Amino acid sequence: MVYTLYRFTEGGALVVKPVSEHRSLAEGFTAGQDAVHADRTSAFALYQGETRVARFGVARLPDRAEAGLVGWLLS
Repeated sequence: MVYTLYRFTEGGALVVKPVSEHRSLAEGFTAGQDAVHADRTSAFALYQGETRVARFGVARLPDRAEAGLVGWLLS
């Protein structure tokens, strides 16, 4: 199963972009930790299919329900 790392940025609206794909949870988790240290303004999340398995730097984004962030936090 593939793990996909996504970047979440704020710029008037929440922007979600895939960053990378990984063959294992360990690979994806390491990539997420590296990404959150390299990009100090974005948040990241690691998904296996439609299931979020990890998130990184979520406190960097403002709590804005209209941007869909609440659904991301609760999923």
